[in-house]
Amino acid sequence: MKGLKIIKAVFGGIVFVAVAVFILAGVVKYFVAGHDTVPSVADAPWLIQTTSRVYYGAEFSLQDGVPSLKGYWTLDGKKYNYHSGVISFPETLYGTFGTDVKLVKRTTQKTTIIGG
Repeated sequence: MKGLKIIKAVFGGIVFVAVAVFILAGVVKYFVAGHDTVPSVADAPWLIQTTSRVYYGAEFSLQDGVPSLKGYWTLDGKKYNYHSGVISFPETLYGTFGTDVKLVKRTTQKTTIIGG
């Protein structure tokens, strides 16, 4: 019986230490790791800025006054994630194009603000 208590105590201690190390590693990774770098101009020559987020896009289109990006990156937490689909920015969700939704053409030489 005494041996079983010792085994339980040792096992419980090992589990406690493992959980503590796991949590500590997650906290350190979250606070120490920096942001990703933004996608390159060659990969994402278009940028759309809304009131809450910035989107980097490979292709831009404007249909019926609604801007869209095809193949775009968003900053999720501290990492830029690529999305291969199309995202549109209708006025009912994002606001007026040129005021609330700004379009920027990125180049290696200069940046041109097109909308806004």
